[in-house]
Amino acid sequence: MCPAIDGTLTIRSDGNGGWLADINEDMFPSRGLYLWQGDHFQTISERPETIWLDLITEPRYREDSNAESRGGPTLYLTAIMEKDGVSLAKRAGIVTFAGAPNAGKSTLLNRIIGQKLAITSRKPQSTRDRVVGIRTTAESQMIVFDTPGLIEPKYALQESMKSTALVALADADVIGYIADATAGPPPSLEKAAGLSRPPSGPVILVLNKTDRLDQQQRARLAHDYPDAALISAITGEGVDALVERITSHLPESPFLYPEGDISTQSVRFFVAELIRETVLEQLQEEIPYSVACVVEEFREERSPVYIRAMIYVERESQKGIVIGAKGARIREVGQASRQKIEAFVEQSVYLDLRVKVVPNWRRSASALERFGYHIAKEHAQ
Repeated sequence: MCPAIDGTLTIRSDGNGGWLADINEDMFPSRGLYLWQGDHFQTISERPETIWLDLITEPRYREDSNAESRGGPTLYLTAIMEKDGVSLAKRAGIVTFAGAPNAGKSTLLNRIIGQKLAITSRKPQSTRDRVVGIRTTAESQMIVFDTPGLIEPKYALQESMKSTALVALADADVIGYIADATAGPPPSLEKAAGLSRPPSGPVILVLNKTDRLDQQQRARLAHDYPDAALISAITGEGVDALVERITSHLPESPFLYPEGDISTQSVRFFVAELIRETVLEQLQEEIPYSVACVVEEFREERSPVYIRAMIYVERESQKGIVIGAKGARIREVGQASRQKIEAFVEQSVYLDLRVKVVPNWRRSASALERFGYHIAKEHAQ
């Protein structure tokens, strides 16, 4: 009978009363051949990169319907690979960034991933949907959720934004509660999100924008919030230490996505976001909050890549402003958007932008669903 370790190791007899084990590379960072020594495994691989150490095990038996056909019950072992008391198993999980609008969640996600995925703007509530970034190292994989700012919703779009943030909080293995260090004492996450009980995952208070504080103000924050991470997402100060802290809370797990992936979302999603970001940059007052963008056609087989996108507004007067005199404004938006999209897809792009009116779309559940926003059932109309 050859024992197995819950898919972690494959074990076979060495012919002399011992067991040989091949390590599963999806679970541990080091592959090698391990010898069962009665109460632990020891590496016997000649590969120089293999770490020589003991594999601590806790045996237990599991009865199942196939036991008799295999000649008896299978011995399962729970294995922990350690070196100098530190586990070497890979870690992976979901990290949700939540907080008030303009706390710097999107900037922090971009900093940690090392690439611009989430749009950024000085205008609050620029993040409307969950943005997913993936950061993978040899030892860990963080699936980072950037979420809409926590506000008390006043209409259907804001209901969708809050619902998105709450679902991301519920899904999280680790929560980064991002607060503006210059804005005074932050409320608790439970109060900010309207939660009836604390989240199940560990919560790290992250005080951002410390680059705007002097040394005395930073020292006071460190004294008042000794468990908080003080960072600047803009400069990167404190971010590496925050990443290490988050990683230490991730569950031991095989990686959830291929190592080369940086997001789970489509290129179409990011293209639409880049166009909307450009509108936020170039148009003032209320218009940016009344704009949605949908990519209606994406032909990557063409050269240049052909993209047709529709910018939606709520009133005819807004449509006129977005288009501008003799189409001047829409051309400027299109040119700036195209440059961003080309940098993102690393190809030449032909961007065909159009503008359409959908009256009061921010208050219409059906319109929101059409534009890709999701409404909790209790808020649908």
